[in-house]
Amino acid sequence: MGRLKKGFAFIGDFCITYEEPRVVRIHSVFLFTFYWLLMISVACGISGYFIWYKRGYQDIVPVESAVTTKVFGVGDTNTSDHTIWDKADYMIPPEENEDFTVITNLLITPRQTQQTCDEDPSVPAGRCKVDSDCQKNKAVRYGNGMMTGKCINSTHEANVKVCQIRAWCPVEIDDPSKRSYLASETFIVYIKNSVRFPAFGEIRQNIPGDMGSEELSTCLFDSKHPRNKHCPFFKVNTIVEETGNSFRSIVVEGAVIQIIISWDCDFDYSNECRPEYSFYRLDQREDTLSSGFHMRFADKYVNKNGSNERTLYKAYGIRLIVGVQGRGRKFGFIVTAMTIGSGLSYFAIATFVISKLVLPFYRNLCWRTLRYEGLCMGNRCGKILCSCLQKIWAMCNRFYKPLEKAARGEEEGKDDDLREINFHFKDTVKRWTRTEGPLTLRIDVEDSDPIDDADSFGQSDHGL
Repeated sequence: MGRLKKGFAFIGDFCITYEEPRVVRIHSVFLFTFYWLLMISVACGISGYFIWYKRGYQDIVPVESAVTTKVFGVGDTNTSDHTIWDKADYMIPPEENEDFTVITNLLITPRQTQQTCDEDPSVPAGRCKVDSDCQKNKAVRYGNGMMTGKCINSTHEANVKVCQIRAWCPVEIDDPSKRSYLASETFIVYIKNSVRFPAFGEIRQNIPGDMGSEELSTCLFDSKHPRNKHCPFFKVNTIVEETGNSFRSIVVEGAVIQIIISWDCDFDYSNECRPEYSFYRLDQREDTLSSGFHMRFADKYVNKNGSNERTLYKAYGIRLIVGVQGRGRKFGFIVTAMTIGSGLSYFAIATFVISKLVLPFYRNLCWRTLRYEGLCMGNRCGKILCSCLQKIWAMCNRFYKPLEKAARGEEEGKDDDLREINFHFKDTVKRWTRTEGPLTLRIDVEDSDPIDDADSFGQSDHGL
């Protein structure tokens, strides 16, 4: 029963307590000056960093983009027939936005037909010693065809045996000395980029508005030139050099290069917005398995005998991937209000520094004894609450009374005085205290006579 009494005491203490901070005024020139210096510093920090430097007064929206590309130039192979390659030949695929390849060299295997021949000796799984090493109708791993079950001498390398295969023959033999190199470093790439900022209704292009058609037709991108750094025409050699590589170092095996177009438009200051270009090589140059770039494609036709033939091309080149990123910024009232509102919370720093870091070391002020004061009041609401709790306690006591009698071994029918609560409000603190925290009403549960009138509750000494 004692726990139940304490529970009711805690509920009464919690429900009839109101906390109110106390303001203490301190007359001190030092504290006044130090406090307002802190407030001014916080205000300058908020306005300078969050509002001005971080553009806290502007709405920021991402960019929506579309990219189209074209390649211009003509190349002459270093073969005896001096084949001419134009943009329809060396740009693979010819219609693909934001991702295309410019061929730098080719390995051509002409007039292949479906028949049996020896496997490429550079394929490890294609080498053999006896016929049992070549499982019939099984594909050669990383090879060119299906094995016939025979182990034969290689026609491409002396003293080497390879499996005979059914494939497009003769198979491709990659020899850098037999490749056809194009003068692709002089090719010109044209990148057209259109962006939109839907929240602001703004549309921009990477074509400078102050450049006429004649200047555009002759300009080439130059990151160090004040005007040509915005030119949308890029020389392939320039693209490679912007990544920190030379064209000679990537012409044999190719490379994968990413071109990033960055937009950062501030429509509050200027309607003119121009992008910035950056270039990165993505393939790992140190790893020979993943460095470079190549692809294969073939031209198929029917020969005079009516059988199918093809010319196989293994093309090494520069894979160009165009990416667009950016944002648009413009004044927004709601964003500005939110930034200012969140910045006002930083003014509490000045109060915290004064209260926690300065005043504890300020010996000429007994501020701790003045900061908190306890007050105990007995009002009408408290009396009503106490009366309600008294009735609840009486009901619980009547319910638990038979159980208590049985536990004590008392005889049934024996009268027993009803135990009830007597609530006494006490002023438990002095006028000035040295303990921080607000004073709350305290309810003591005692064994006493029942209280008949709720007006007798809440009597306290207001000697404050």
